[in-house]
Amino acid sequence: MMEIQVRIHTKTPVILPCTGDASDLTATQEFFSGSVLRGILARQFIGKRKLDDDAHEDETFRKLFFADLRFVHAYPYDPQRDTRAMILPFSLQRSKDGTRIKDLLQSAPEPNFKGMNGFAVIAEGEIHSVDVRKSIGFHMSRTDLKSEGGTALFAGKCKNCDGDGTERLAGKSQDGGVYNYEAIAAGQDFLGYIYGSLQSLNALLEHIEERTFSCYVGRSKYTQYGLCEVTLGEPQPVQRIAVPSGNSVYLRMETPFIPHGGTPGDVASMLTEITDRLNAAYGKIFAKTEEIDNFVGVWGLRRPRETALAAGTVFAVAKEGGWQDATAVLDELCRSGVGRRRAEGFGQLRIWTADTLRWGTPWEMTRTGRGSIGDEAKTLAQKILIAHIIEQVKLIADEDAKGAMRSCGACTPHQFARLEQDLGSRPSGVNARLEQDLGVRVKNAKLSMEGSVADYKKDTPIADMVENIKIGERSLRTYFTVGAEITSMPYYAKAAETMTPDSDLAKAADKIGMEINELLGAEEVYHAYWHAFFRYARKRANDTDERRCDHVSEGE
Repeated sequence: MMEIQVRIHTKTPVILPCTGDASDLTATQEFFSGSVLRGILARQFIGKRKLDDDAHEDETFRKLFFADLRFVHAYPYDPQRDTRAMILPFSLQRSKDGTRIKDLLQSAPEPNFKGMNGFAVIAEGEIHSVDVRKSIGFHMSRTDLKSEGGTALFAGKCKNCDGDGTERLAGKSQDGGVYNYEAIAAGQDFLGYIYGSLQSLNALLEHIEERTFSCYVGRSKYTQYGLCEVTLGEPQPVQRIAVPSGNSVYLRMETPFIPHGGTPGDVASMLTEITDRLNAAYGKIFAKTEEIDNFVGVWGLRRPRETALAAGTVFAVAKEGGWQDATAVLDELCRSGVGRRRAEGFGQLRIWTADTLRWGTPWEMTRTGRGSIGDEAKTLAQKILIAHIIEQVKLIADEDAKGAMRSCGACTPHQFARLEQDLGSRPSGVNARLEQDLGVRVKNAKLSMEGSVADYKKDTPIADMVENIKIGERSLRTYFTVGAEITSMPYYAKAAETMTPDSDLAKAADKIGMEINELLGAEEVYHAYWHAFFRYARKRANDTDERRCDHVSEGE
């Protein structure tokens, strides 16, 4: 059996949802599960082979991802120390003064000791706790977004939502609903494994092609979350276990164990699958159970909840006459795993050596600096930041449209529809379309006008409109005149005020070697603002027309 190391580096915060105690907090796992790891590689495989929705019909895909390979959880990893953390066994206890460590597999309980949990590294007889750095993002629930056809996406799920988009535009929830995303912070590394035959591993590498690539993982990806860099190592042999001495051996669950049988919650019966394979009897057991509840994104469904023995479960097994004749079976269990869903990393079994241990200083996993970011990763990160900026400028556009309509007079929806049509529906190539339709040319971050809105005949209604309608203290026409700079656009100063150097957006931009001003000057942002402005103004003009007609019909 061979293995490939899979290193995952978080470029932005990553949300890997798990069950949390607070209803308004989406908690995150502190590791990348085997199912997440398999999903990352499967998406890369599908993309390279252009399988799209037909991946399940590809024989190679089915064999690699659902038969021949196992994808094992990626736990915190320190690249400088070349060390992967583990989940501490539940048998370990630490004295309150922190000076002594006891392993209850070999020692009797004592007062003033408490259990240990979480990730740690054991090096040179010392336990070094490892904390995964996390961040919490504050968000407001806005459930009245519209689909392209105009139907509210969440109709009937919010008592005060009418599906008109007012919550999104206002940047607040009508119900006052708020929620928080807990996320794995950027700049951390995690190490997982892929197990299989050399032939299968080489086939995977051949079809994926790139040994290092960027991808999105987790919830709210494609916004400000989820950008990771994945690096695949070379196939290496899996080390065999040494023959245990004596009659007893201690086994540790590296990952949760989902047995084929047994009574859920009855630890002894859940372990029968292992002891039967070894033809051995279990001794002391220190275990916890957990519920495995996975979401299958392809189907949009949740798997039935299953009871597992948690990672960190540790127990003793004894075999009369020693282990010389059973080493091959023990080795197979440790290398291939036990129980159900092993392809997703569950049931990884390891030998636990209950040596004398001491408490060491906590380790802070090495922070990876900005370093040199690849072109692909930089492009992806730039798209994420621009998408976030666009959300902000849309809010600005709505407020500007609301204020502009007070100076609009007899503006009609048709006039704004005409300008929106000239702008076009796609951000890409907006400058060329403006040059063709409005005569706007963008050169050196400046707008020059030739035969544009400014040159509409003075006696036409649209000419009066672009002259009379005001955004702030300026007429709409002035934003489309010779010499009008990008920095003079209505959204620019307002957005820049909130995106100070110490803001999260500015810090994120700095990490990819860009400044907020560069992002605000992007054609996607320019297009998004004016598209939103014309659309919101058209809607309000239409509402005005409807009210005017109502008044006429009532004789007013």
